[in-house]
Amino acid sequence: MKAHALSLVLCLILIFGLSALPAGAQTASYERLKVLLAENAGFEPEDFANVEKRKIVIKTLKSNVKREVAVVGLVKVPASNEIVLRAFHRTIERQERKTSKEHGIFGDPPAISDLKGLTIEERELDDLKNCRVGSCKWNFPAEVIKRFQDEIDWNADDYRARVDKLVREILLEYVIDYSEKGDEALFNYDDKPESVNLFAEYSALHKDVILVPEFSPRLMRYLDEFPDNAPPGIENTVNWSKIKIGLKNVVIFTQNITYHEKEGRVPASFVISKQIYANHYFDSSLAETSIVSFKGEDGRDESYLLFLNRSRAGAFTTTLGKIARGIVENQAESRLETVLKDTRKYSALALANREADIEAEFADDSGGGFLKSTTFLLAALLTLGGLAAGLIVLMLRRKR
Repeated sequence: MKAHALSLVLCLILIFGLSALPAGAQTASYERLKVLLAENAGFEPEDFANVEKRKIVIKTLKSNVKREVAVVGLVKVPASNEIVLRAFHRTIERQERKTSKEHGIFGDPPAISDLKGLTIEERELDDLKNCRVGSCKWNFPAEVIKRFQDEIDWNADDYRARVDKLVREILLEYVIDYSEKGDEALFNYDDKPESVNLFAEYSALHKDVILVPEFSPRLMRYLDEFPDNAPPGIENTVNWSKIKIGLKNVVIFTQNITYHEKEGRVPASFVISKQIYANHYFDSSLAETSIVSFKGEDGRDESYLLFLNRSRAGAFTTTLGKIARGIVENQAESRLETVLKDTRKYSALALANREADIEAEFADDSGGGFLKSTTFLLAALLTLGGLAAGLIVLMLRRKR
């Protein structure tokens, strides 16, 4: 039996080409992580070897869904699980501060006042005047689209104020409904001739997460059964952001779930970002951030940070969308590399007790206003789950 186990370990070393293995009982979990990445993200022996050399490895994943672009990245960070998670949160926060025109968070319970920082331009309100099922400039289900015809007097002097109020009420009702019922409350988008069923979208996307089922079955169950069966210590929020893409503002609602697995075989933390609404362009998006940590041979903490994003947009089914797909994927890889590099950098600064340097970078951002460069905008779209669709829209506008 011992000879068989030794042969298995030697075989795994040959397959994955690893320069070193974590010591002790963690080895099985470490090897399982590699197997999952090989099976679900196409990682090759050379990729694993590069990760062990502290290189960032990023891949574009193939998908059977024409509307989908998927990117995955992995980096090894010589820091504890808690430090890497905090550094990742800071990275995403910095990107949002750079690119979001407006943003906010819903309380518990959600209230209309949570949307007080959201502004809706007059032309966006006017877009709802001629909104019909199958032809509307806002992503809404059929029953919501009909409300704008049934409940609004478009000849009234104050019709814009009434439309603005109704939009906010609808969005709030939606967030409350989702918080209470989960995926069964997700919208259908009936603004185009071909509807998008968000329940079906996420039923499929939930199955594509890579590390959560293995390293935190409790979190996986919560994702599938939300809002039921919440594990202790789960953090669940719904945020909203408004970003500008081309000539349009896009309002995006994202559910963010953070969880520390304390009863697993190894320390693990997860951030799941799920787009539950976007009023333009984007159909659906799910991002998985998994941080799995081990003790190195020197006894120090080593963490593996995985970031996976799958985004879907109808623009990919057009002729120009197909042509632009390769460019989109290259840009996605580039922006993901920036996110992983910054996370690694902030982790190193935290280990060196140089939090002041991180705060200085944030201070520089706040003094510069929102960046207007589309390249920086794409980085934010990636973190919000809309990179692919965003670039497609920009390209389509330029072509026209």
